[in-house]
Amino acid sequence: MKYANLAALLAGAALLAVPVAKAQAQTRNAQTQTFRFDAPAQDLSDALIEFSRVTGLPLAAAPAALRDLRSKPVRGQMTAAQGLARMTRDLPVAARIMGNTIIVQPRPQTAAARRASGPVAPAPSRAVATTAPVPEDAAPDEIVVNGFRRSLDLAQAMKRAATGVQEVIVAEDIAAFPDQNLAEALQRVPGVAITRDSGEGRRISLRGLGPEFTRTQLNGMEVLSNTASGLDSRGGVSRSRAFDYSVFASELFNQVVVEKSWSASQEEGGIGGTVALRTAKPFDYAEDTMVLSAKGQVNQYTDTLTPRLVGLASVRRGDVGLLVSAAYSSADTIEWGYRNWNWSQMNWGEANVAPSITGDIRDQLVNATGGGRVWNSRAQTYGSWFNHRERLGLTGTLQYNPGDGTDVSLDVLYSHLTNDRAENVIGNAGPNGLDANDVTGTQVLQSVTIDRYGSITDAVVSGVGLRSEAKPTQDSTDFWQIALNGRTDLTDRLELAGTAGWSRSTFDSAWQRAYLVSSGHTVGFAGLDTDTPVNTYDFDPANPSAWTLQSLQWRENRIESEFWNAGATLGWEVTDTSTLRFGGEFKQFDNSAYQYNATRNNPGALADLPTMVNPYTAEIPFVVGDVPAIYAALDQGFALDESNLSVGTDYTVNERTIAAFAQYELNTSIGGMDLRIDAGVRYYDTRLTSRGSSATNAGLVPVKISNSYDGFPPAINIALNLRPDLIARVGANRNISRPGFGDLSAAATVRVPAMAARSARAIPTSLPTPRIPSKLRWNIMTARAASWRWAPSTRT
Repeated sequence: MKYANLAALLAGAALLAVPVAKAQAQTRNAQTQTFRFDAPAQDLSDALIEFSRVTGLPLAAAPAALRDLRSKPVRGQMTAAQGLARMTRDLPVAARIMGNTIIVQPRPQTAAARRASGPVAPAPSRAVATTAPVPEDAAPDEIVVNGFRRSLDLAQAMKRAATGVQEVIVAEDIAAFPDQNLAEALQRVPGVAITRDSGEGRRISLRGLGPEFTRTQLNGMEVLSNTASGLDSRGGVSRSRAFDYSVFASELFNQVVVEKSWSASQEEGGIGGTVALRTAKPFDYAEDTMVLSAKGQVNQYTDTLTPRLVGLASVRRGDVGLLVSAAYSSADTIEWGYRNWNWSQMNWGEANVAPSITGDIRDQLVNATGGGRVWNSRAQTYGSWFNHRERLGLTGTLQYNPGDGTDVSLDVLYSHLTNDRAENVIGNAGPNGLDANDVTGTQVLQSVTIDRYGSITDAVVSGVGLRSEAKPTQDSTDFWQIALNGRTDLTDRLELAGTAGWSRSTFDSAWQRAYLVSSGHTVGFAGLDTDTPVNTYDFDPANPSAWTLQSLQWRENRIESEFWNAGATLGWEVTDTSTLRFGGEFKQFDNSAYQYNATRNNPGALADLPTMVNPYTAEIPFVVGDVPAIYAALDQGFALDESNLSVGTDYTVNERTIAAFAQYELNTSIGGMDLRIDAGVRYYDTRLTSRGSSATNAGLVPVKISNSYDGFPPAINIALNLRPDLIARVGANRNISRPGFGDLSAAATVRVPAMAARSARAIPTSLPTPRIPSKLRWNIMTARAASWRWAPSTRT
């Protein structure tokens, strides 16, 4: 099947003939333009496919002529003709470039020569899609159309060629990712689970570890960006090391690599894995390119069109290329349903259980202790959560590639995400509600059903207070990155690569909330052991006269994260099969945030309370407060300042890390099977400072705490191609998980009465070192991974 796919790839060009002028221009480029090759010895058919993708030249060959042949290694900067000659040196085939097509034909050979080599996996190469006429005498008898299938082939080739365990997503064309954002695209990868918010993916988890254990790189640099959820149960405002992928439109990227195993050349800190994102570059395209894409969607729950617009323009002039791209999307989402705060074990007071409930059930409700108490849901609630989301992404890349082994690119990326949310709920959470651990108020349990697990699934309760909540929220995230990446061949066997850059993410959020209450009702809930629970009420929740204003709350949040990165790597190709790499890196990370809160209880009666019936889809109609109108009627502004600070939220974290590594890489064959090994050690030294404030009787007192930690984590990864469709991989390493920001907080609350002292939160005297699991010395995780990968050919 592999050779059939090669034949199909070669013939695919015949389906898409290009103008003669373009063919002539490409012919001149093939004769003079140089390309960078990094292809090991491998199956000749795979090598030629990769060669075609790098050079942009279509191939024409008889698949039978390539069977059981092994290519020669090709590394360095050279013309297409020179590279083809090296790849097929001493092989029983005649390979040449005719016009703008690579022709490979058989030469007389012996059977022994055919058996002299075996198949191995292809090496990753930059993919460039081009087409041109194929001579009739070389046209194969099987055809495949290039495009999405070609991307799959390239991703599979990169995955097979990797030494460690990795997954690859490739989109050769702008807007080729069909998903709303990157989290949606990554959910297709084995071992990746995503969390969702407002109908889109938000965070990812690798190999069962939480999102905070996964590192994210963008154009070679570690990055962090935060957003928020409309529901506290989904994380609310996320000040953590977990990356929020909903910030980025998937259309801005043409390659995503998920590294599940760690090597010494990678930055430390992600024991779950590393997700590497790459934006498009001008030299990814063989010629000037312009792409426009527009999509729209309407469904039964939203009345407006949700557009997705994408554009890309790439130009090349000699050794310099410029690429700009933009992606914009807008979407309205509505979620509604039934929920409760949580489940807890509880007791009912003697007077809170009706006389009609007797025997063992009454005794369990009133007198049970410990694990024998009943479980009850808290604040049984109907709700709707609406969100209007807009996302804008812009990229710009200036690339210099003179064709002498040098490639330098300057990437600038900007992303802006906004969420305009409206949360409206009604629940049994007013005065004398059903939201506490124990019931001791005016509530009286009239009837109840307890299942065999001790959980209340159905009940009718009188004397209950209800509460409705309206909470509009406005939040936004702005992300900037500037990254400079370069490499050059110092000699035929010595390569220097470097990275330097900066990124910054700023998240701002503000919400206002109005609580209305309605007291003294008989309510029921049923079916809590099913997928369709229901509430019943003895009044009309959509009647405005049944509600009064209870309280107002409003909040403001801000989170800033900033990275400064620099690094250099020197690669020495000791032999054709082995390479030594040495590198050094510097990284500075700063994270700061604050949260302001304000509450106004019992704000007073309004002669005409501004209300409205929930305007969004929900299980039942119910009244909520008209928040802007209520605040205006009470002359209550939204402005907050430092006097409204939520103590313990205004700390900053600064991490400075210097690292170095040495890694040996082997790419050879043993017993006709390809063997790839990378083994190395890394050193890191992190200096950490946390600054915050302690709230005392005298006011806020500055607090500063410092710490440092270092280590030498080793890593080894081995991959053996047992067969062309079966690869065995094994890896072992030690890595670290940096402490969460909450663990690094240098903030506290201390109150000192006249005769005693009490600390609500002790001020830490030191900061924690990397964690998980604690039983290991230095709190550094030891990870071992092994995998067998069977990749049967699916090519046609």
